[in-house]
Amino acid sequence: LAPAERQAFEEDLRGFIGQEATHRHLHALFNRELTRQGLTNEFEKRAARRIRANQHLDARKHVAVTAATEHFTALFAQWLMQHPEALEGAEQRLAYLWLWHSAEESEHRNVAFDLYRALGGNEYWRLRIFRYVTFTFLTDVLRQTVRNLWHDGSLFKPGTWVSAWRLLFSRDGLIRSNVPAWRDYLRRYNRGRGVVLIGHSQGAGVLRRLDRAFSRDAGDGRYVQDLIVAEADDIRAWVDRGAALYVCGSLEGMSQGVHSALQDALGEARLLELLETGRYRRDVY
Repeated sequence: LAPAERQAFEEDLRGFIGQEATHRHLHALFNRELTRQGLTNEFEKRAARRIRANQHLDARKHVAVTAATEHFTALFAQWLMQHPEALEGAEQRLAYLWLWHSAEESEHRNVAFDLYRALGGNEYWRLRIFRYVTFTFLTDVLRQTVRNLWHDGSLFKPGTWVSAWRLLFSRDGLIRSNVPAWRDYLRRYNRGRGVVLIGHSQGAGVLRRLDRAFSRDAGDGRYVQDLIVAEADDIRAWVDRGAALYVCGSLEGMSQGVHSALQDALGEARLLELLETGRYRRDVY
């Protein structure tokens, strides 16, 4: 990239890489626990073999793979945030992990796509690679899921297949409801960048409210700090009931604006108290 273009991408790429490094670390801990319970992560092994086999390809093709994969994970993340009931019964820390990851996927879902276009990537390879990623992603997930269910003895239970059908192929199911958004990538890409403000019902362990701000969308144009100002009364009430505040994103701009808005909503002394007691945490890059 030319120096000017490189500078334009620098902040977004730093945030993207930082978030992905955090994701990798936390999911590695999660996967190690599954391994300890006797499950084998064949998904990761197949992905590693593909990376080694294709490492000689043009760097733009690797970026296109990342962009396609990010589109997939963003679709699933959006669905999960809109259907927190899918996590009912899950251990609370794991539910928080997946909801947090989903929020971050929505935030940085366009970085690789924008970089691919800036690098001169063409539409033919973008669409061809997206179809390839669709096949490998879904088949890898299917094979790993079947293997896991076989291990714990659930594979041939009728209830397993009934619940899977409802989760994936019901009218509002994970796969069926996402087909139109999947097709969008084959036509044009929605470049709106989303960030989220989440209100969580601590007692039930289920997401009860989700407010979204799409700062770069013409139809929205709001920032997270705008939502904090508008919903300051609710935020104060949540904190009074023991809520914790988690902020993740770019160090410059977003996190500073959010911190300032929280200071106005809660007061500097209250925010410092939350920081010292671990109820206000920032993961910024």
